[in-house]
Amino acid sequence: MALRHWDNEPHLTLGLLTHTTKPLSKPGRPQGVPKNRAQRYAALIRRSPCRKVQRVKVADPRPDDPSTFAAIFSTKGMERRIGIIRERKVPVDRRVAMTPKAARRAKANYPDLDLVVERSPIRAFTDAEYEAAGVTLAAGMGDRDLLIGVKEVPVEDLLPGKTYLIFSHTIKKQPHNRKLLQAVLKKGITLLDHELLTDAKGERVLAFGHWAGVVGTYNALRGWNMLHGGPSLKPSEECHDLAELKSEVKKLHAAADLRIAITGAGRVGQGALEILEVAGIHQVSTADFLRSVPGPVFTVVSTSDLYARNDGAPFDKKAFYADPIGHHGTFLPSARTASVYLA
Repeated sequence: MALRHWDNEPHLTLGLLTHTTKPLSKPGRPQGVPKNRAQRYAALIRRSPCRKVQRVKVADPRPDDPSTFAAIFSTKGMERRIGIIRERKVPVDRRVAMTPKAARRAKANYPDLDLVVERSPIRAFTDAEYEAAGVTLAAGMGDRDLLIGVKEVPVEDLLPGKTYLIFSHTIKKQPHNRKLLQAVLKKGITLLDHELLTDAKGERVLAFGHWAGVVGTYNALRGWNMLHGGPSLKPSEECHDLAELKSEVKKLHAAADLRIAITGAGRVGQGALEILEVAGIHQVSTADFLRSVPGPVFTVVSTSDLYARNDGAPFDKKAFYADPIGHHGTFLPSARTASVYLA
């Protein structure tokens, strides 16, 4: 997502302990590692030293809830000299792990908190906004213990001996980040990863969600506008906030042949619906959509419209999820009718 984060967005929370990586005394197989995905992290890189993995749950990961911050500030052994780092990944990422408002709230809730924000010329929130919130700014993070960011830190910018809380994109054994994890081990860094943050039910808290649907749909409509000669819309990353993005999308050239098929009505889907409503695109049933009713319209294609039983019996979603054998796909008619597909 390219937009600045808003203060009610879970991505902004501080105190997100997820997994830690620490070299063991000898290379070898992980010992006593449960079989869930997070614990298999010890085998990320072949022939590398094993790592212990720890999962910490946060009951309510909201930046306005003191329990969120307590997850990190009250964790035994966790350092309190915290730095919010600037994003250095290329292409430029303007996001930040903590807004000025959230930083001010954290300092109010924890008066002894030593929180510093690294200066950045590219961040969606300016340095002046942090200063106005009473947050200390610094040109470097050398005196910080815990460094919190959003995306991967370039290998050459990793500070030895520090603790990093970021999306490292290593849990799925991503080959392009093998050098990153090797550097983490070599430099004696403790790595905490947002990706393994879970709630009390064991569900991931930070994942593609509402804002991914908002920005993805805006970008799709912007592309449609460019192809059909509509007014120019700003790139999403140049919109200052959600209000400006919504103002831009109202310029959409919503022609009658704009028909959008959406699969999924979860967190991402709800973000998509928010932007489509602002753009003046109306929802119709999948049956009406297949009859090619005049646009601009969209439909949410449900699971029962994506699959059917081979024997002609009524579709049973629960049975399908348990065993998809004996079913076939039925999405092609919707795909052929649509001019834009959002997944």
